[in-house]
Amino acid sequence: MAQTTVNPYEEIGAQVLAGLAAIGGTLTGGYTIDDLVNAVYAYVESVYWPGGTTAQIEIEIKSIARTCINSYVNNNVLGGLVGYGSGQFRFIEMLIGNSLTSNMPLNSISNRIEDVEDNITDNQLTVAEQTPLLLATTIGSNADTYWNTVIASALSPWQAYIANLNGGNLNIAYWDAAAMNGALAGYNATAAGMVEPSVNFVTNKMVSALIAALTVTAGKVIFNWIPRIQHMNLMMNMGSGIPFRGGGEKFDSANSGGFNPHSGGPLYQWIYKYTGVVNGQGACGAFIYMNTQNGDEYFANGGNATMVAD
Repeated sequence: MAQTTVNPYEEIGAQVLAGLAAIGGTLTGGYTIDDLVNAVYAYVESVYWPGGTTAQIEIEIKSIARTCINSYVNNNVLGGLVGYGSGQFRFIEMLIGNSLTSNMPLNSISNRIEDVEDNITDNQLTVAEQTPLLLATTIGSNADTYWNTVIASALSPWQAYIANLNGGNLNIAYWDAAAMNGALAGYNATAAGMVEPSVNFVTNKMVSALIAALTVTAGKVIFNWIPRIQHMNLMMNMGSGIPFRGGGEKFDSANSGGFNPHSGGPLYQWIYKYTGVVNGQGACGAFIYMNTQNGDEYFANGGNATMVAD
């Protein structure tokens, strides 16, 4: 019998249940972001530093939470700004993009996450590349379990925040996606030195993913955060689903044979931005690309590329 993927990080996923329950116990009227960050900190401290943390660790834990709030509201993960590769990005879009949050039957969300998870380890990704994705799937599955339990409980302290949101249940996919978004941001967007700078590197990254997931999914429910649109999201809505490769150098019209934003060059160096007329140039088949490192824009038609004036 074929063996489905075993998630190595199930214990982290299970801590999402306890962490969200702990946060729920702190909910009061007038809840603030500082209240949320303090609640996440208190839970993480109780699990990983039951004897109490140092001032340094407290600062680091809270900075992870706040960093990932910024990442979520600015849509950095789906915007291609967190540093994941194209092979990982295919799965990221399936986990936190429109394919999960649009028209997905509520009883199919966990099945969808499990199906994506089952394909992660069989898709030519290295173990290092798989790790944040598998953390995201176990966190997302457990978040889905938790929020469905909340919806079914009229006495849950979370009901004060979800009662007026379509009865709550239509938003579960967004809450699950927020948990996975936070996990991906926390794992890859925090400095290697966060939480015990010189030891336990892998554990640090996992704890960072947990901190961020708890913060973002709870904050999504409490504050109803709406991520901003990034240029990459516009490209995905065109149907690509993954960032383009290409364009490792600056190009002008003299590079007529070299401009190919679809192949070669560093990942995420160029992204397709929009079609249209710029500085009198543009026609069917003409595109504008943006260099994601410096924001420079280039007009491209066929093999030619001309920098767009600011």
